[in-house]
Amino acid sequence: MLKRILVISYILISLQVAALQDHTASSHHAKRTTPQDCVAGQYFEASSSSCQSCPAGSYTKESRQTSCMLARTGYYIPNSGATSEMQCSAGSYTSSRGATECAPCPAGYKCPSSACQTPQKCSPGTFTSTTGNTSCQNCRPGTFNSVEGATDCCSCCAGWLNDNSGLVNCRQCPHQTPYSSPGSSSTSACSSTLGMYAPVSSCSQTGRFCPQTYANGPSNMVRRELKPRECAQPGYKACPVYKRGAKLTPSGIECVNVQNDLWSCGGCTSVTTENGYSEDGGRDCSSIPNVGTVSCRGGDCVIESCKPRYGLSADRTRCVSLLSVHRHAHARMAKRVLGHIAVAAAEF
Repeated sequence: MLKRILVISYILISLQVAALQDHTASSHHAKRTTPQDCVAGQYFEASSSSCQSCPAGSYTKESRQTSCMLARTGYYIPNSGATSEMQCSAGSYTSSRGATECAPCPAGYKCPSSACQTPQKCSPGTFTSTTGNTSCQNCRPGTFNSVEGATDCCSCCAGWLNDNSGLVNCRQCPHQTPYSSPGSSSTSACSSTLGMYAPVSSCSQTGRFCPQTYANGPSNMVRRELKPRECAQPGYKACPVYKRGAKLTPSGIECVNVQNDLWSCGGCTSVTTENGYSEDGGRDCSSIPNVGTVSCRGGDCVIESCKPRYGLSADRTRCVSLLSVHRHAHARMAKRVLGHIAVAAAEF
């Protein structure tokens, strides 16, 4: 009798436990996700009735949100599920909302503070030759520039001098001592005796073209000027300056920082080049076809972006049509398929 009672009690308890489990499962199934369930860094997606992480470039700083906020200009968000945005550090910037990273301030510009939205052009008399700068450098004595956004400075012409930094022009040597070499930085460099370089009557920058640094002279003068020892600073090279007109002809030289100069990157550039490079190994980065943003770093043109419908070549030195890239890819694939078919036919 006692055994029968125990069996019946066990059955009743089992039925009660099963009923309780069924009730709990049905209650859980009936509960739907709502915006109230979403925490900071998430948003409620109505189509799937679920909480989703905010994608990189956006965030929510509070719970129960139905959308994410884009990072402001000057800020960025590198990862998904963020609850706040991060400031771009000085020397970098973002100019659009929803950025996932900051871009380095381009050469010729400065980004002086954090959360920079728009790079500032270097003022006349100053320059930056590299990217990521927080301030612009003054043109050193003996040099100048008179344009905004410069990446280097021009040498003072023969018969002219500049004994201060950060100036926008040079001044002529005194009448009693009218002769000097290009790049002179003090009145003591002016002489009453004609030396290697015949002085010029004016020394001003036209657009981004530096002036002719000396009056035309014998060809042996040019050859002597082109010797590398004429440029004392490391990384600088004596490059010819071309006179503009119906025909470009060399009219002088100037010392160029070929490590960072956008127009003479890696070496002096000449009028005629092969594959975009001069005989000296230089390249005018600004003349690369279909390029969007480009800079010169360590003597190499670094293409940062291409124009719409163009992309970087495999060696990252050119901007090529995306259509031609796709055509070549399809052609290679078709060639491989035909090769497999030929092998299979031979084996058959």
